[in-house]
Amino acid sequence: MRKKSRVSGYMALTAALAVTMLVGCGDGGSGQKVSQESVPPEESAKSEESAEAKKEDGFGEEKITYYIHAGEAKDTQWTLDEVSKRVKERCGVEIAFKLLTDDNYDLTLSAGENIDLIYGASWLGFVENAQNGAFAEISEEELQTYAPFVFENFGDVLNAGKVGGICYGIPAKQNDVPNRCLMARGDLMEKYGIPDIDSMENIEKYLTAVAENEPDMVPFDLPGNHWFILLNMFLPDLKWGPVGATGFGEAVYIHTQDPEHQVFIADEQPEMLAFTERMKEWNEKGFFSRSVLSNQTSSLDSFKNGTSALAYMGNPADCQIAWDEMQKDDRAAWDLRFVPLYREAQMVEGYTKNLVCISSFSKHKEAALRAVNAMYEDPEVMRLFMYGIEGTHYRLDEEGHMEWIDADSKGWVNTGIIYDDYKYPLRYTFSGAQELVDRLDGMKYVNPAINVAMSDDAVSTQKVAIEEIKNQYMTPRCFGIIEGTPQEALDKELAELKKAGIDEFVLDRQRQLDAYMESIGE
Repeated sequence: MRKKSRVSGYMALTAALAVTMLVGCGDGGSGQKVSQESVPPEESAKSEESAEAKKEDGFGEEKITYYIHAGEAKDTQWTLDEVSKRVKERCGVEIAFKLLTDDNYDLTLSAGENIDLIYGASWLGFVENAQNGAFAEISEEELQTYAPFVFENFGDVLNAGKVGGICYGIPAKQNDVPNRCLMARGDLMEKYGIPDIDSMENIEKYLTAVAENEPDMVPFDLPGNHWFILLNMFLPDLKWGPVGATGFGEAVYIHTQDPEHQVFIADEQPEMLAFTERMKEWNEKGFFSRSVLSNQTSSLDSFKNGTSALAYMGNPADCQIAWDEMQKDDRAAWDLRFVPLYREAQMVEGYTKNLVCISSFSKHKEAALRAVNAMYEDPEVMRLFMYGIEGTHYRLDEEGHMEWIDADSKGWVNTGIIYDDYKYPLRYTFSGAQELVDRLDGMKYVNPAINVAMSDDAVSTQKVAIEEIKNQYMTPRCFGIIEGTPQEALDKELAELKKAGIDEFVLDRQRQLDAYMESIGE
């Protein structure tokens, strides 16, 4: 996921906070309880002891606001209410949750006076936001005093939340990989003699057959803001790595296997020319919608509606949800097939993919840290965020594997609160599930630059100009929409990047990367 720009002036209090959305009450929340069967006895006992201890620690009850990145569903508020109740019982802090989207994140952050906790992420400009004063500094003493569980259990993970040596966020404790996938229709593959879509050659054969023979379908009906997915289909296999970012769609990269870690400009590489040539062919063959740049419907929704032959899937869990839904009706005849988005490699993601931060405007910093500590102490809180209500949204089988019951009603939330030790293993039942998971696991590798926190202080003007050029040229180019030949299109884009100061930008990125690599012994 990409963002176009970041907030640059956090003291502009005149920005309207009204664009944010208070989560509405979900149906079915009245009188229902969270199942405790999923919490081991020793964890429940520890939780009760800790909650009793908090009653004697001298802290009074307080209320804070917590802005999370989420999409509201029927039971979202019910789930969040259960979290707030558990946190209040544990530490005396009541949480009022509010929802954010990509579109209103920056404006909400700049208004800020009613924010205590807020979700942070590298792809939402964590570093730039910290540098611009959006987040409060968190000292080691404050962590020890008000968030002792976090301080004692997170270790070096906390370093990823530092910008310029100062902690501005608490990263999620997770060792995660994207695990992106594609979903195709096996009935169409069989109809046109496509044995599999494990290779790019066969993916193209499949999309070509649909383009030439299915007039009511768009082969790969991506929305205009998902241009970066196409880069994700090709660049990971090249072992290109973004510098200080988790996703692709950047102007500069490193070769992750290069011992010198040299930063380079993507548009100057022959691989980017080959990618641009391929996307031009895809566009000319009709793989994308003619109105792709203005399209706002996800490829998954188009797939479910029978108008797209290929869908982008976030991970195998999303594949399972789609499988379960479509097995209930006539779409079961589509014979769904799932493959990795990549063919050879995928990077382990950085800790700054998910963080929880304290707004610099917060008047309840200590209470906010106590709430974060309470959420991390209680395994059920993260499970509520991740899975919802046991018995309503998910269930556990006899072996302790999680299976979805009603994921749609639970909705999705990005809170920054993730602790790998609390996750349940998932039960996958869709066709080819184990093979898919094994293939994805076998592709994992580490980009050593993934956790570097890049400062834009010395190149802020160049950064803004580069982002504008990316929006003007890179987005349409990824869909094969260009003027002239692919080489001419790249030459024009590169010339504009040079005017914007990308050479100075590369030198600055290299300087910071070299210092970071030296600090971690690389």
